[in-house]
Amino acid sequence: MEYVDGVPVTHIQNIRKLLDVAVQIADGLAAAHAAGVIHRDLKPDNVLITHEGRVKILDFGLAKQRLVPAFEDSDATRAADATSPGMVMGTFSYMSPEQARGLAVDARSDQFSFGVMLYELASGNRPFKRETAPQTMSAIIEAEPESLPQAVPAPLRWIIERCLAKEPSTRFESTHDLYRDLSSLRQHVSEVLSAGSAPAAEQVTRHWIRPTAAVVGFAVTVFTGVLGYRMGKKNAGLENLAPVPITTSGGTVQNPSFSPDGSQVVFAWNGPRQENFNLYVKLVGRTDCCG
Repeated sequence: MEYVDGVPVTHIQNIRKLLDVAVQIADGLAAAHAAGVIHRDLKPDNVLITHEGRVKILDFGLAKQRLVPAFEDSDATRAADATSPGMVMGTFSYMSPEQARGLAVDARSDQFSFGVMLYELASGNRPFKRETAPQTMSAIIEAEPESLPQAVPAPLRWIIERCLAKEPSTRFESTHDLYRDLSSLRQHVSEVLSAGSAPAAEQVTRHWIRPTAAVVGFAVTVFTGVLGYRMGKKNAGLENLAPVPITTSGGTVQNPSFSPDGSQVVFAWNGPRQENFNLYVKLVGRTDCCG
């Protein structure tokens, strides 16, 4: 076996360094998944950082490979899975919901474990940690983690939240898409960080956006009552409705979505005279975005 001179990944406060580590892990996972290998025990202890800053994913002892024979041959050797449905294997705190239930898993299960890792690296806390293993598994299946610190950039928080989706279909279609999103965020991290906590036109290229409908000159009506409810202001009335245009600068706006706390809206926009769609974030209530 290869000797790796490194240390396990731990809480990383520097966002640039965190993204660099995250991109390398996602790249390695994407390569494994492309080869049909699912790790099934991804956790910080199994990811080392060498003194040169390179990331190594270790301990594929629980890995599962799906092999599809090119032809039928009664004498061909059959590859059997190491486990069967109903068996629970892995490390409790980093299991996916389907893994905790003993169900069949695929690459998206590793994405969930990766999301748990990113949450821990960004915050210093495990999102579903409880006093006992059964309580931890129950939390993984049913509970939602606490919000990440505001110091974590919104685009990174949303990537982590998508990885931690309870339903595998809500996560990334492929781990390569996850890798591309993190790579794009790393490339634009200076713009994200310089925007601070109030980004007026925070731009990050996001390749996973596949529009389902295009609306030219789109305007969002912000319902104060609905947003107030999401922020705990349950008594807010509908008399304070206020239409707020996302942008008046032309181009096409697609797939607008509110942040979990309702304070920001993220949307894909190609801008005037642009072919590619980029991801923008706008504070609810502000009008100086994307002009």
